[in-house]
Amino acid sequence: MAAVIRATLDPKSLDGAIKKLQQFKKKLINNNQRFLERIGERGVEICKQECPEDFGDLKNSIKYEIKDEKVIISASQEYVGFVEFGFGVKGDGHPTIDVAQYSDRESWVYLDKKRDEYFVSYGQPGNPFMWRTAQALKDEIPKIAKEVFK
Repeated sequence: MAAVIRATLDPKSLDGAIKKLQQFKKKLINNNQRFLERIGERGVEICKQECPEDFGDLKNSIKYEIKDEKVIISASQEYVGFVEFGFGVKGDGHPTIDVAQYSDRESWVYLDKKRDEYFVSYGQPGNPFMWRTAQALKDEIPKIAKEVFK
């Protein structure tokens, strides 16, 4: 998206250069917004592919927003942290942290209110789908930039 705008010290030439600069600025702002949108859209695609699925609630809650020229990809289910980082005696396994889990219990029973059933849990290792999304998206950002700012 390289551009060269030439002008002389003539008032008409300067007015023309100012007009071209304003057009370039508008195009740059529009492209920047489109760039952020494409990152968000692709991030949601990747995140949904990486997301484990039981009933689909977590996957369906994945969305993106643009705030202060940053793309935020999130999942709104209250249990997303348990999926990402794990829990209980098996709660280790996230690549970015060392989770030390200590417990004198091997399992516990809980009521799943949505299904109205009791379940025995032994914990769950982390499934860092958000982290994997960030890693994959970092690799795709240059390609997205080339598409948008060509």
